[in-house]
Amino acid sequence: TGLGGLAITPTSKAIERELAEAADAETRPGRTVGARVHKGAPMIRNDFVMRLIEQFGVFVRKLLAARADGAGTEDLRDLLRSESVSLTGLELDALGDTPPEALVARFMMNQSQAPGRLYSAGRLLAEMAELDLVEGNLLRARDLYLNGVRLLAFAASQVDDPDTREDFASVLRDLQEQAYRFPLDNAGEAEVSQLAHSSFRGGER
Repeated sequence: TGLGGLAITPTSKAIERELAEAADAETRPGRTVGARVHKGAPMIRNDFVMRLIEQFGVFVRKLLAARADGAGTEDLRDLLRSESVSLTGLELDALGDTPPEALVARFMMNQSQAPGRLYSAGRLLAEMAELDLVEGNLLRARDLYLNGVRLLAFAASQVDDPDTREDFASVLRDLQEQAYRFPLDNAGEAEVSQLAHSSFRGGER
């Protein structure tokens, strides 16, 4: 399948049955994150996703506090770097330089970690885009923003649980509302709109 130019070529049948879910930082305590799983799949997968989402929520609060204290872009980028490996398994620079289809293929190789990694990667790319935008690196900011949206939309398209899907849709809705700040051409604007609205409808099957 492909989502907005993100061509995903499964390397095995297992990839098609991957966990691919996430929720935003405000996931309600005690809620089970729902997604497609293999029959007999260990429940620890959902536990891992929930822990990683909660970790990202803590990180977001730390990031907001740093911004409120007047941290500059380099300090904020250092904060992103400090959390990137634990959230995604990748250094921040590698995350930003890797094409989204390659990120999807990498994360999907580990079924227990894929949904949380995809979610965190999409959100981190969006944060990186904000910093590049402030620094005037407009084209890189645009690319990071689009790739973040693509990763989140791909994960949302795989989620069956309505609450989790709505969490994804909420994140994508927020990102879509920021699209005007990036130098998107007509095709880019259309892609963001299509990906966001696909998530509202429950994803593409």
